[in-house]
Amino acid sequence: MKTLNNNNNGYLKLIASILTLEIFITGFSGCQRVENVDGKPDNSVSEVDSKDLFRQLCNSTDVSNIEAFELVKDYIIDYGKYMNSADLIKSAKDLKIVYKNLDMEQTGYYNKKSNTIVINDRINGDSNGVLFHEMEHFLSNGGTGIKTLDEGITQETRNEYYGRETGIYSKEVAYTNALTEIVGKDVMQKTYLSGDLELLINRLERYTSRADADTLIKCIDSAMSFYSSYTETGYQSDYNNYEACNGVVWVIMDSILMNKLGINVADSEIFSAYWSITTGENHTNKPNVNRIYVSKDYYVGEKDTGKINYYFKNGYTSVESEPINGKVNTKKRS
Repeated sequence: MKTLNNNNNGYLKLIASILTLEIFITGFSGCQRVENVDGKPDNSVSEVDSKDLFRQLCNSTDVSNIEAFELVKDYIIDYGKYMNSADLIKSAKDLKIVYKNLDMEQTGYYNKKSNTIVINDRINGDSNGVLFHEMEHFLSNGGTGIKTLDEGITQETRNEYYGRETGIYSKEVAYTNALTEIVGKDVMQKTYLSGDLELLINRLERYTSRADADTLIKCIDSAMSFYSSYTETGYQSDYNNYEACNGVVWVIMDSILMNKLGINVADSEIFSAYWSITTGENHTNKPNVNRIYVSKDYYVGEKDTGKINYYFKNGYTSVESEPINGKVNTKKRS
């Protein structure tokens, strides 16, 4: 079984190489912290209140937007307690949803400044899936400001509530799902919907230092920034920087997993799958694997088990993977 190289010298060299690139995280926190996450019920807002939030949003918005809110109704009911209800109700009044021609590679976007969701009316496929994704950005009120986290959580939530879409934001999803395995779904959703990155940092500090928690988030976002630049320019230097950042991410993840569960990333079926997705290499014990994706529910609460799909040269197979961070939840949605 492969293991990560986490000797101190190599680790420090990787961090030094990243810091010399002058990569910074901006936009930490901004919202007041609320306690009682990670397995403990937050009774500040009940399910009834979340349903009431949905009703108020529908009553506040233009009648033409009601179907868009219906699309994300279950998500609002499940996680409305973490949303900034006052701001959302106010914003719903002048939310605009428009369809127009965009670049063929752009499916849509949410512009917070103009409070407008734009959907590409030329997209090949189901535009409601894109609308669901952009409605999440609206509900998060701008998110954490860390693009990789925001897109990863948004896409995985869309996958679970609307329908799994493989190959879209796959690296972002791998990073954020790995973090969800460590800190739990409530911490991740509350961080995203409140915009308070300190919630995530503080929870990671249970298993690592503050400095390493900061570096982990910094390198996750920087890795995707370099990777995006590489896909646009093809510059090898951008890919080299991506690999350096990604290397630091998994060294710290390895340390966190060891501190939490006493195992390495390479010894975990689920973590080695996410490691493989971000590196493009097979870090599992499955020979001749060309591609891996994980179909596992984190946020909908219907089930916490899932499948890891391994694509071989002549087809694919899948295996059941038990959850790391909790017992199976068999809650049925009403």
